[in-house]
Amino acid sequence: MKINDIKIVNFRNYDELEVCFSSGINYIYGDNGQGKTNLVEAIYYPFLCRSFRKSLTKDLIKIKKNSFYINTRIERNNVENNIEIENVDDRKRIKVNGKLINKVSELTKYVNAIYFIPEDVDILRGSPKIRREFIDISISRVSEKYLEYLKRYENVLKERNSMLKRGKIDYPLLELINKQYIDLNYQLFKVRKRFINKLQDILPKIYNEIFQIDKNIKISYLSSVRKEDENEYKTELKSLLDSSIQEDINNGYTGYGIHRDDFIIKMDDKNIGKYGSQGENRLIAICLKLTPYYLNDDKPIVILDDILSELDKNNEELLLNFLKTLEQVFITSTVKKNDKDFNYYYVNNLEVTKED
Repeated sequence: MKINDIKIVNFRNYDELEVCFSSGINYIYGDNGQGKTNLVEAIYYPFLCRSFRKSLTKDLIKIKKNSFYINTRIERNNVENNIEIENVDDRKRIKVNGKLINKVSELTKYVNAIYFIPEDVDILRGSPKIRREFIDISISRVSEKYLEYLKRYENVLKERNSMLKRGKIDYPLLELINKQYIDLNYQLFKVRKRFINKLQDILPKIYNEIFQIDKNIKISYLSSVRKEDENEYKTELKSLLDSSIQEDINNGYTGYGIHRDDFIIKMDDKNIGKYGSQGENRLIAICLKLTPYYLNDDKPIVILDDILSELDKNNEELLLNFLKTLEQVFITSTVKKNDKDFNYYYVNNLEVTKED
């Protein structure tokens, strides 16, 4: 998969910009504050209509404007599709090849992208919510069905929590909600477990291939429900929900479910998130964010924002050599790296110049 070109209007600080891109590494460089991250953010946005920053949609609209527009041509399996996204007063209008689509999840058929930003170095040391988001976004890239299940789960959880906060429990209704809740928990749990098993196969290979270090890497999924068989899982979760109902009422939220799950990564039996150095966390985080590239044959676009700033020379060279093997990569940096295989784009004061 690759993006051939993009046009953006009133996105972040940009008034209007059109850029064409190539396969291989597109190296976007310039001083801080010139618009590099805003550009790659626009490149990523057509994937599920979201930013890789923790930004509200209104923050993406240029100041004193009420809308933004993105038009991009993305080639997937040798077929080019034109995606247009217009956001006016926080209402999205999405077209693919001139036809309106009703659900954002349908975009997974046309575009897939992964990213790394500086904050991702803390993915293993930060809150479990960050790791759950990584799992959910990674699976949603390749499964429209999972994304739909996840939205249904969030709605049922919200309905259950709303009843708990009121403190007046309609137990027949709660029983119906619990049944839906338990069923959705299992559907999402089994897909997550399958994803973690795939990560276990992929992550050590990527780490050892990039950095040429033979390490024993183990990923473990953490759940309050210990059983994996469907009937046993549902029975155990029901028991947990029943026994914790008074605690849930007191807290005003549901204490058990996949929204509380987590995963850890150990390297040579050491929990990297707790006991790993800054350098170890950075290298593992980079590899972890790259693993979705190998989940299926349709390779996503890879966006790496300021990835090189804290790598030593040796690891930087090893990583760049690895990235050259991928279909299309976007790297932002404040420093130009001289490499004949790169496609260079210089960004200065919101102007993007492709260099020959």
